Amino acid sequence: MLTTAVKEGLQGPSQKIIDLENELNTKFRVQNAEARDKKYLTLETEESKVEFNPMRFWRERFPSKGKRKKNDIVTLTVRFQSVHRVKTAAESLGLSAFDTSDIQCYSLDIGTDMLSKLVVGTDRGAVLQLKTQIEKQQEEAARLERQEKKKAARLERQEMKAKAQKLAAQFGPGEGTLKDVVGEWYIQSRDISDEWPQFGTDFVMFIYFHKMENDCDHSDEERSDYSDSDEDGSAEFDGTELIWANFEMGVLTGVLHASEHLPPIASFPWGPIPFVWRGRESGEGQIQVDMNYGTKNTGTVTFLGPTQLKGELYGFYGVLKFKGYKISTDPGNTAPEEWHGLDYRKWIKWS
Repeated sequence: MLTTAVKEGLQGPSQKIIDLENELNTKFRVQNAEARDKKYLTLETEESKVEFNPMRFWRERFPSKGKRKKNDIVTLTVRFQSVHRVKTAAESLGLSAFDTSDIQCYSLDIGTDMLSKLVVGTDRGAVLQLKTQIEKQQEEAARLERQEKKKAARLERQEMKAKAQKLAAQFGPGEGTLKDVVGEWYIQSRDISDEWPQFGTDFVMFIYFHKMENDCDHSDEERSDYSDSDEDGSAEFDGTELIWANFEMGVLTGVLHASEHLPPIASFPWGPIPFVWRGRESGEGQIQVDMNYGTKNTGTVTFLGPTQLKGELYGFYGVLKFKGYKISTDPGNTAPEEWHGLDYRKWIKWS
């Protein structure tokens, strides 16, 4: 571009400026190379080194062809997004490189991270053989892990049902009132556990009665979240106790409350009781309010007795059926503070 500009009669930079620019560029490249070299030497694991500078790592790990060991193989676990770059560098040096089936590592805190086991070596046949062996080991490990999770879930279900039976034994047929539903509930939902198995099969719900007039520390704007004008159809705020519940149901964590006033002395069975809810998606933490794609966050719950319930939750995920057993009379935290943090204004800020 500079040459073209000069030919067209434009004034170019002086030779002194050009020489200075070239000098600075050379100095930058040298300093950058020194900094990268220093950084590389501080890395402790082979995985971190190969992701930082794959070409250098492979050259050091597999010297020139005349000095390479026969059937020399290395296995590394690298991040999925680095696999192509690391493999390409190895193959450019005449090495055989294969990645095994992806390993999904799930964490509720950091979300999902995909890792791959990379097998690299001098002999293609030996590399392929080891790759196949590793994949079989991964499949077996995954099978054993599933078995252990099923066993642990089965034991937990047995423990929870034993607690529920102990509480249920305190009531005779037809005994109890809605006040007796207060406490901790063990929740199961095939709709959730089948669709999102990574969250397990056992969930929890804390049910309590709550008077909004006791929330004197909330502003008028926050109180409006409970009014008839609220987008989700919350019951009118008039100081009457409503049934509330804080729930953790795998893919969703949130708060719900009955959308109609109920007589605490009502007998069983009672329902279906309509409710509205707000929550967060587990993983990304997306707020779920009525504005999500035009869905309505509603549902129903039926108390079959003071220690047994069934219900349905409606929203963005469709219909999620659940059932529950009361396992404790302790409802935990009975202040639905999270409701205020899950309104439309917070959803706008999140999105």
